[in-house]
Amino acid sequence: MLRMVLVGLLIPLGIGVLSAMELRTPPRSAVAIVQPPPEPIADISDSGEALAKADRLEVSAVSSETPEQPVLIDEGPTHKTFHLHWTPSAKDRQSTPDLPADASLDVVIHEVDIQSDKPLYLVSDLEWDGPTAATGYRRRYDVEFDIRDFKVTLDAENIRAKSVEMFEKEFYTSVVAYNLVAQFRRQAAKLAQVPPRRLRFKGVWTTLKDRLLLQPACGMAEWMNRYDEALRRAAKKKHPNRSQPRTYPRKAHTRRPKSTKFVKAQRKKTTAEGDPPAPTE
Repeated sequence: MLRMVLVGLLIPLGIGVLSAMELRTPPRSAVAIVQPPPEPIADISDSGEALAKADRLEVSAVSSETPEQPVLIDEGPTHKTFHLHWTPSAKDRQSTPDLPADASLDVVIHEVDIQSDKPLYLVSDLEWDGPTAATGYRRRYDVEFDIRDFKVTLDAENIRAKSVEMFEKEFYTSVVAYNLVAQFRRQAAKLAQVPPRRLRFKGVWTTLKDRLLLQPACGMAEWMNRYDEALRRAAKKKHPNRSQPRTYPRKAHTRRPKSTKFVKAQRKKTTAEGDPPAPTE
């Protein structure tokens, strides 16, 4: 009996609340000049669909969060460093619903002057200052060159094995060969008193192959003489010193064999008028 009395009291109360909400709803003519509201976020209950457009706009404004602004923590002649504590916004959580409730990230933003019309912005969580981060970014192509030397120069991209086991053996053998050539280049660079990357990987590899690997068998004393001679020859395989780096016209290149990876071949085919040749299919 008591339960029925409570239900009887709640029904009129609920009707009264809904009526008050309808009375607070602005007329349609006032809502028509407002921009269409965004879709309701996931944490709004289904009862929110019964609200008018103006009420939904008010709920969205309350639920939105102002993103945190970066704080300047370091400044130099050519750089500025900011700290930012990132937390996902409501839109981030809509697009990535699997984010943890306490998701956050502390990063530093480096603004580096690179003598261009626009500065360079780097985002990292490493404990680097601006110039160090810019130096690391400048050396990003070293990774690309190393991959090229491994895949193209040592031909590691053409593995002929069919089974998984033989593929792994051939692949790891290529890795060992690359490390041996890299160590040989370090020794030759030490002899030439230059950084290792100052020596051309392909020239060092060709010297190692011709002077050591393709030679007939011999005793240890003779082999050591050959090794010293190979080092002296490899120490001369330097990249040329250019006052200005090479520049090439910006254009889309079609997929081509790796044997034509050097744009130098296209430069040799440049016409007498100075126009670059059209890319071949």
